[in-house]
Amino acid sequence: MKKDSIVFLNICPIGKVFAESLGMDLFEEAGYRLIFLDMSKIFYPDTYKKFGSTNKDYVVKKEFFIECETRQRVLELIKEYSTRAWFYPLFFRFNLRLDKMWLMRAFKKYKCDYILQDFFPIPTGKGPLDASFKMTRHFITTFGQLIRKFKINDILARSAGWLSFFLMARNIFYRRPTHCFVAGNLMYDRFRAFYPKSNIVSVPSFDYYKYYCVISNLDKGPSQEIPKNDYLVYYDQSIFASPDAMLLNISVMGKAEYLKKINRFFDRIEDVTGKKVVIAASPKSRYEGDEFNGRKIIYNKTAELTYYSDLVIMHCTTAVNFAVATYKPILFLIIQGFNESRTRDINVRASALNKEAMNTAHNFDKIELEKLTRVEKNAYDNFINNYMTRKAFKVSPAQIMVETLKKYDVF
Repeated sequence: MKKDSIVFLNICPIGKVFAESLGMDLFEEAGYRLIFLDMSKIFYPDTYKKFGSTNKDYVVKKEFFIECETRQRVLELIKEYSTRAWFYPLFFRFNLRLDKMWLMRAFKKYKCDYILQDFFPIPTGKGPLDASFKMTRHFITTFGQLIRKFKINDILARSAGWLSFFLMARNIFYRRPTHCFVAGNLMYDRFRAFYPKSNIVSVPSFDYYKYYCVISNLDKGPSQEIPKNDYLVYYDQSIFASPDAMLLNISVMGKAEYLKKINRFFDRIEDVTGKKVVIAASPKSRYEGDEFNGRKIIYNKTAELTYYSDLVIMHCTTAVNFAVATYKPILFLIIQGFNESRTRDINVRASALNKEAMNTAHNFDKIELEKLTRVEKNAYDNFINNYMTRKAFKVSPAQIMVETLKKYDVF
């Protein structure tokens, strides 16, 4: 039976950038009816109170947005659309805990066809899968790592989650995905290993596609907002008010402490390089204007700011893809006072490019800065292939998804 609908399922409020990556308009133009099930009230009720639903800023069109308050309501809707829709869970990750697996179980119960995606792959420090990768071995290794850390709750929740993936790949208790759309060699190999009987489709990462779109329009010259003089660009992550951190109830750093330390570092690097720092502001943040001591704050121009910059300063944002795609010198920055988890994330991303991160408290000179930010072409090439795209694309991941789904009749 031909599918005529796409059912998006999400467990927490999403922002405009992520919503844009889904290409909902493309599915609609292709003739699919869209249904968006927002389950924020079920999974993250406290976060829902802080942020409201995904639909508060009309990130998702009103006409196909459904706010679900109970599991029973979600299951009723899954059953209702089971034969006519492709189901598209937006929350899927390989470290998914068991408490979210009831949704995946529902796909088996109602014989739903569903798709998985990962167009935002990031370095995790685990490296590539070798040719001898076995799912059973991976499950045992993960279990052992948690045992060593003595995280009993995680041992139970995550080990049960891994067991669920083991069963899902074999269509036991869970239903295997029909299609998996993934960016880069690492995730392509991982999905192929986990789901050998599913259709694994290579797509560009969303950032790679955005970079391609920006580069394609540069014949018109830089936008008005782009500085005329040489500059360094800082990827703002809304450190002191990150919705992602609030969602997970993580305190990264207070506003006053963050601004004091980052501005002091900017003063230092401007003295060393003789170039001003420009802030590529996170779309999640809204500044009053002088938080960075008068430095220029520019929204929604990260890719273009990167292209024209002399050096990129960042912590651990996925926007690293823009800097890598343009082969820019990158300085990975740890702010004195970051917690262990944030520091590890920064170091992992730096090591993926054969770099070391710098602490804001470190007193550096121009020679050391050039050494830390040196571009190693092979490392950048490997990063692009592993995390961004397996080949050149001129279309978005959503376009590839639409074209793939339209080819399939489900019997």
